[in-house]
Amino acid sequence: MAGTANCQMGVIGVNEIANDQFGVINNYPNPTSGITYFNLNVRESKNLTLTIFNSLGQTVYTYSNKYSVGNHTLSVDASKFASGIYSYSISSGDAAVSGKFIKE
Repeated sequence: MAGTANCQMGVIGVNEIANDQFGVINNYPNPTSGITYFNLNVRESKNLTLTIFNSLGQTVYTYSNKYSVGNHTLSVDASKFASGIYSYSISSGDAAVSGKFIKE
């Protein structure tokens, strides 16, 4: 049939994304309706910045903090975000990791 498309929606996420300085082991729950968590594995003491973007590329959340070497969990209350697909970037200097999650 002309003008129709067959689209399937799957879970958006990552198992582990990393660079030499830090890694992110998934964000969960994904999809989320409230708080979502980012597990960080920091390999060097660093200032890290989490930035979350909506589907238009607009920044909807930013958080920066210095993290020591080790595992850390960062929580974000996404309950006030509109439903949709969001992308995130966790960066430090010239190193960054990114991913996506769904807000129900």
